[in-house]
Amino acid sequence: MFVGLWEIVSSNTHSPCTCCYEYPHWCLSPATHPLLPIHTLGLEATVMSERQATRCSNHLRGRWRTPLPLWTQLMRFLLVLLISTFIIAVALVVSHERMPDPKVTKPLPDLGFEIFAKVPKLSLLADLSIGCLSVLSAFTSLKLYLLHRQAMGLGEVEPSFKIPVLNRLLFSVWMCKENCSLELRNVHLIAWIRFVTSYSLLLLFRSVVIVTTELPTPVDKCQDPPKITNPLKNIILTVITAGGGSIHCGDLMFSGHTVILTLHLMFQWVYGRWCT
Repeated sequence: MFVGLWEIVSSNTHSPCTCCYEYPHWCLSPATHPLLPIHTLGLEATVMSERQATRCSNHLRGRWRTPLPLWTQLMRFLLVLLISTFIIAVALVVSHERMPDPKVTKPLPDLGFEIFAKVPKLSLLADLSIGCLSVLSAFTSLKLYLLHRQAMGLGEVEPSFKIPVLNRLLFSVWMCKENCSLELRNVHLIAWIRFVTSYSLLLLFRSVVIVTTELPTPVDKCQDPPKITNPLKNIILTVITAGGGSIHCGDLMFSGHTVILTLHLMFQWVYGRWCT
């Protein structure tokens, strides 16, 4: 991704054509566009010559290259997600070490905690919700793949087991034929590229926030926080268990549960209605 960005920047800074500077609005040829306007936003625009138009067309064609195959894009963004996961794991270790001592600094006043009683096991409900939404997103992805197969004329999937109700639940989809605002070809790949990209960016942003700002923790298990004796082991456990098996008490400023819950809900909002 960074190499591709560097190539785009390089193509913009080398061998510039005249139209990119003198004709920012109308890089067109009057021979191919006879209705070329000569006024825009009240400013008079000069129509370029055929030679200038040809040079500009060749330059722009070099700038906007054919996009990579979707599978290649997905693999690249999965690599970015893996790198982002290691970065957030390092940030969790740093934030844990920088967290204020709970014995010295008390938690900030919170009206919600003052009005409502604390429910000790309420965090399990958030974990259960994330698990259910993860299964639902996987189910939606399967339905999107089936829509892609129908759009490509590949036929229906024939499972090896014959359970009518289960087969209909898993492998039946509605084919959108009229007034369909969703491009069905490769829709499953596009959906996951968007999900993985958004998740990677949010992890990077969360890493910056939790390292920058530390809050005193109100969590019971963090009132006497354990010392991280092996940071590398803690980082690896964070990556493998998605944070469930590692030590981290200083990440209150930016909730990781909120990130994944919001992403799953957005995934269902955009794509779930096409898979019912």
